[in-house]
Amino acid sequence: VFVNGEYWDAVTARPIRKQQEISVIKVENMILHIKPKEE
Repeated sequence: VFVNGEYWDAVTARPIRKQQEISVIKVENMILHIKPKEE
């Protein structure tokens, strides 16, 4: 994923579409845990 001008590896429990906004839940060992951004 691309966050704040940087590419990160990420994991998620829910599907995320290309170009969909995300929320970062936590950062663990240089991996973002993300979820779809709530409307």
